[in-house]
Order: sequence, then structure tokens, then C-alpha cells
Amino acid sequence: MSPMLLKAILSAALAVGAPQAVAPELAAAIHQRTTNSTEAAFLLAWGRYESNFLPRIIANDCRRWECDRGKARGAWQLHERAAGADWDALPGNLDAQVRSALRMTRWALGRCHGDARCAFRVLGGLQHDARLKGEDERVATFEATRSRL
Repeated sequence: MSPMLLKAILSAALAVGAPQAVAPELAAAIHQRTTNSTEAAFLLAWGRYESNFLPRIIANDCRRWECDRGKARGAWQLHERAAGADWDALPGNLDAQVRSALRMTRWALGRCHGDARCAFRVLGGLQHDARLKGEDERVATFEATRSRL
């Protein structure tokens, strides 16, 4: 992907609420790993609603009730099975978090034939036709982010 897209991803990361201290590293990892703007936009929208890219969540410094009560890690709140071989590397490692979240993004979008609403649902552990709390906001954020890229 082009250097211009890196700037667009950084701008989009800031627009979805990524903290200034996290946004450059986040944008670089997304830019390096994704192959198209749909993947990048989906990762930004998904992470926005899972962790808002808070540095302490990225570092796995979760409060008792956060991070699915200690069962999830990173900006995308991945569980051990979803993270696979990256599980131990996730705390504090945005590149590993993006790599794992991108695998799940590709799986969900593929299963849902590119439908972001369906992909958010299946990533939330639901069937493709079951409503996910907050899905309208997630889809709106995805669409707005994709239009920026």
C-alpha cells in the first residue's frame, strides 16, 4: 500500500479516537499488514469498539471486569483460540495484535461475503442474523472510516 494510504490510516485512526501516543504505531502496523482499505477500515472500527485503542488495554493492563474478565488481550480483545500462536506475544505488541486481528477480520468478512454488519456479529460470537448490541454504530464507523481511505 502507498505512503499516502499510511497518512490516511493515521488520520482515520485519530478520527475513530485512537490516542495520539498510539495512533502512529497502530497506523504503521495496519498499513504494513493489510492489503486493502476495507481491511484497514474494519480493523479501525472493530478496535474502536473493543478497546478505543487505550494504551493500558493494548499492554494487557486490564481491570477485573475488562478484557472479558481476563480472557481477552489487546486492542481487539482477542481470545487465546483466536490469537493462536500470537497469544503470548500480544501484550503490548501492536504488530502481533494487528496480525491476529487481521486473520479474524479476513475470516469474518469471508464468512459474511464482505458484509461488515455480519462480520461484526460473527466476531461477537453470534450467528450472522442475530443482532449485536451497538452494531449500527460499528457499521457506521466502518463506513465512515472506509470512505476516508
